[in-house]
Amino acid sequence: MSRKDQPLFQMQGRKGLHLLALAGVLLLSACAQTPPSPQIKPEKYTAVQVKQFKALGFVETDEGWELNLNTNLLFEFDSDRLQSHHVASIQRVAQAMQASGIEAIRIEGHTDNVGSADYNLRLSQRRANAVAQTLVEAGMKSDQMLVKGFGSQKPIADNKSEIGRAQNRRVILIIPAA
Repeated sequence: MSRKDQPLFQMQGRKGLHLLALAGVLLLSACAQTPPSPQIKPEKYTAVQVKQFKALGFVETDEGWELNLNTNLLFEFDSDRLQSHHVASIQRVAQAMQASGIEAIRIEGHTDNVGSADYNLRLSQRRANAVAQTLVEAGMKSDQMLVKGFGSQKPIADNKSEIGRAQNRRVILIIPAA
């Protein structure tokens, strides 16, 4: 029988036996491995915390739980000073978050597109800082806060109308998803 007529698995000598044994081990180990199961992401927040978020007006998004504080309600036009009757509302949010064990929060300031981009960026930062300061005064830790102004970079409505511009003037509190 010529070499080309020999069966594929017929091997001769020690080398052939070793290769055959190695092939068997590899086949068995491949069969023994179970396919990876999809990772179930544990919930970061408890049902009690989620209930508290909803009671405060937070809405779940891809980034976490967000509370949109429309700045028309919080600030005078072209101002970064919180109206006194809204300070108590922000303090209640801070106290409820602390009671729920939530410490980390992002505070984002936003404006409409009226005025220069540089001015709007600074105004949005000052407004976000004013909300952050109120949260700190209510007992939240400043080192657990990320405070950032975005100016008019992230509109949520059309800036062509007063209604749209009013929606874009806002401060958002975000309890991160991760």
